[in-house]
Amino acid sequence: MFRIHNTITLDLSRLEAYKRRFRNPKTPEMRPVMNQWRARYLGFVRRRYVEQSKGGGNWPSLSPATIRSRRKGKGKGSPAIMRNTGTLLAVLDTQRTDNWKFINNGLRVGFLKSKTSRHPGGKRSLSVADIAGIHQFGKGRNPKREIIVDPDKQTTDGMIRDLMRATK
Repeated sequence: MFRIHNTITLDLSRLEAYKRRFRNPKTPEMRPVMNQWRARYLGFVRRRYVEQSKGGGNWPSLSPATIRSRRKGKGKGSPAIMRNTGTLLAVLDTQRTDNWKFINNGLRVGFLKSKTSRHPGGKRSLSVADIAGIHQFGKGRNPKREIIVDPDKQTTDGMIRDLMRATK
């Protein structure tokens, strides 16, 4: 009986250098990568949010009562999902500095509770992060409408290209 195989060896030295640099995302090589990743990811989340709010995704529709209350004095037309004040979408702006944080081995992006402001016009004194969490996880009478999700393939591919350019 024959054993047919092939041995492949890879030069992983560049990967080791990448791993050392990536442990500290604040290094001069990684900071531009982290900033680009933040912009890519937030861009993806914003595009997805706008699409979902128009009913183009898997977010549950607004209840008939919510639609009626939002239409008062505004004529016909379908109100957008989670776009009543625009506050949640505004926090996902790529120009903001309070929606991201460097962490060991990466970057945290989204609604950072300690950094986001209070939600305007709310019945309680909840932060924007609290409101986002209610929707993200479907708390109370609110259905689950995920805002922060894994990136799509296009975003991930772009992030890989960003990293490869930085590690050349």
